[in-house]
Amino acid sequence: AEPRGLRATGETPGIGFPELPLLTRGDEREINRSVSGSISGTTGVIAHFTYTEITHDAEGNSQRHNYPHTVVLLKLPPAVAARFRGVFLSSRSILSGRLFDAFTAYRHIELESAEFERRYTLRVDDQQDDIALYELMNPPFIQHLVDAPRIDNNVVQYEQRGEHLLVYIETHLSESTTLDDLVMASAQ
Repeated sequence: AEPRGLRATGETPGIGFPELPLLTRGDEREINRSVSGSISGTTGVIAHFTYTEITHDAEGNSQRHNYPHTVVLLKLPPAVAARFRGVFLSSRSILSGRLFDAFTAYRHIELESAEFERRYTLRVDDQQDDIALYELMNPPFIQHLVDAPRIDNNVVQYEQRGEHLLVYIETHLSESTTLDDLVMASAQ
């Protein structure tokens, strides 16, 4: 971390713990092994984030299910933050259909790329300006996302609300080369 100008921390200094969908999941949430500093020219944090879901059976026994992620959390410039109310790009899964949409405050957006639609689900805040969204999700950027390599066999996912951009994958990374790949994905 130090050769890259980052310092070890236990928190998300200077950036807070924003209300983004991933960071509010589960019954318990923990950030550990974090480093912070200037990332891609802005204030940022790289961390291991884990949320835990706790279930109980009929006999009162509980089970804990941990979901590890490596996250890059960046603070966006005010001009960018003002244009985007909430843009959420996640890997397509069985939970990304219309039923899920009915229980959220987000709109599902379909783009004109079958490859993109097979790989990702794009949702936006109901108040998101569509013109700004389509300027962001232009054909070259869509193709870039489609062509982007997986990191440690995981699709890179994005969440943005206001001044916060969260870039993440669904595993804890520890190798510096894969961490660098995730940081590079956040810079694009």
